[in-house]
Amino acid sequence: MRTMAWSGRGRLLARVAGVGGFLWVMLCCPAGLLAQGLRLGVHVDPQLVWFSSDIGRFANEGAHIGVNTGLDVEYFFAARYAFASGVSFDLRRANLRYGQEGYVLRTAYDGNIPVPGGALTETKAYQLQVPLGVKMRAIEIGYTTIFAMAGLTTNITFNENVSSTRLRMSEVRGDGMYYTANLGYLRMAGVEYSLGGPSSVQLGLGYNGGITPAYDAGKGQIRIHAVQLRLGFVF
Repeated sequence: MRTMAWSGRGRLLARVAGVGGFLWVMLCCPAGLLAQGLRLGVHVDPQLVWFSSDIGRFANEGAHIGVNTGLDVEYFFAARYAFASGVSFDLRRANLRYGQEGYVLRTAYDGNIPVPGGALTETKAYQLQVPLGVKMRAIEIGYTTIFAMAGLTTNITFNENVSSTRLRMSEVRGDGMYYTANLGYLRMAGVEYSLGGPSSVQLGLGYNGGITPAYDAGKGQIRIHAVQLRLGFVF
């Protein structure tokens, strides 16, 4: 089972490496090629993150502030339609309350720690996110263009930790509590304000919902969700 997990991780990392190589090539492309349909941008998106559970033994407890920041790549296949991708660092924090005992927290250095019923745990994941979607833009009015984007996201976990006042734990490194990868869907809408030429600033609101489970509490499916404020710049 462990071998299969590592094999899956290898395939996912290979895909990410391929995306990274693609983005590097795009960065090194001459300006003339970029003008033919490619746009590069960056974003720093504050976000509110929370869990959802399909079983009553676990419950989300509030929402936490995280951040998603990275590089955006758009390839226009029509005048106002583009494939959108990129790569970003995604910091996610979420709380989970255990309704009953019988479950453990798997840690990297302290083994399995039993969780008493009623305990609240605060989790944190450092992830690499790769989106793939379609972006649509309305006709520019003045200096403003409305846009909408829809697609899928893949989040790959490279570090995680957990804290709990009840268990007297603070920033203890987890071991496989977050799945190696999870799939989500992204919906976003906003406006771009032109600064002249191809450059513009972006302001928008997005929702990143979970499709596959993101956290392994021991039973059921724990998904993760985020509402994002898009703060971006297009070169």
